[in-house]
Amino acid sequence: MSEERQGPPQAAFTVERPAVVRAADIVAWFLLIGMWAYLGLVYGDLPDRIPHHFDASGAPDRWGGKSILIFLACLSSAIFALLTFLLRKPNLWNVPRGEDEAHTARILVATDQLVRFLRLLTTALFSYVQMITVRIARGEAATLGWPFILMVIGGVAAPLVWYFVAIRRANR
Repeated sequence: MSEERQGPPQAAFTVERPAVVRAADIVAWFLLIGMWAYLGLVYGDLPDRIPHHFDASGAPDRWGGKSILIFLACLSSAIFALLTFLLRKPNLWNVPRGEDEAHTARILVATDQLVRFLRLLTTALFSYVQMITVRIARGEAATLGWPFILMVIGGVAAPLVWYFVAIRRANR
């Protein structure tokens, strides 16, 4: 007689999310909607040539058509949708199952929160790049500026450090 293997649970887990996590979700949605609204407001008034790529100092080094802004908004939306889908399907996550249900739940909660903050970060980065690209195209700015570097370094490092600490605590 063959033994059936138990896979990951198929039902989504539910948990009361801290206020900061709920706020991150709301801000991410506002950024995504705002990105499209802003694009709709400025697109018609943009010059035909806008920055397409930036060098290490944040200065534009390749220019092209303004339709790249539509591509950026679509890419941001696709990433947002993918991460939202994954948040609704924790059974697809490659999360180690712990010794007991409480341990597994702590790992799932930490992973859920990490994905939510990464969704916020990617949406914020795309929104910022869109906004600064428009400002450069209009002659209102010259480079991406220090906020971009801060968002990339701090925005990636902080959630990852937090996640590793949370997983370490979950394994105690």
